[in-house]
Amino acid sequence: MLEPAAFDTVTSGIQHIVTTIGIIAAGAWALYTFRGQHVAQRAQLEIRRIEQDSLEQPILRTTISLSPTIDDSYPSTITVTIKNDGKRALTFFDTTVSLVPIPKHESHQSHRSRTIRVSAQFIGDDGKFVDMPPRILRSGQDRNLVFVLQRLETGLYFVELKTGYSGLRIVDGHFEPADDVPIRAVDQTILCISNKTGSGK
Repeated sequence: MLEPAAFDTVTSGIQHIVTTIGIIAAGAWALYTFRGQHVAQRAQLEIRRIEQDSLEQPILRTTISLSPTIDDSYPSTITVTIKNDGKRALTFFDTTVSLVPIPKHESHQSHRSRTIRVSAQFIGDDGKFVDMPPRILRSGQDRNLVFVLQRLETGLYFVELKTGYSGLRIVDGHFEPADDVPIRAVDQTILCISNKTGSGK
């Protein structure tokens, strides 16, 4: 039988061991819980980032307006409105309008028809027309582009607008290309050239 002093020593040692095991177990559980919460938080942040990126994809809206002419001797004009409907700035480029005459006696569009293609232009410093370089549109901004056409013969024309665009991001106060894949926007309508007005819809 143990002496009281020896018994106290043994029980004290056992209590110390139990306390140590408890501290280690509590620490392990806290570490496990913390790591689990950290992983969950990282997953939630990644999901939110993906959702935010999907909401902030560049959105470009295009509208074709056919402008009637007063006199048959004047060429027809087409006005295109380009608007940034997204939450991010974007750049648009390679904007063209193409026209293909629709044959009168064919029930479908013919690939043999001659295509008329006009690129977006603006007036340079020398007063001459030059092809329009890439332009920036901030969120909510829009621009009107006018395409002056050659004299067109009477009839119907298939009109197609094409423009490329991609998103921008701000780095140190400057716009830089984002990692978005460039998008090609297409808008279409029909133009009717009559003998009386020279242009119509």
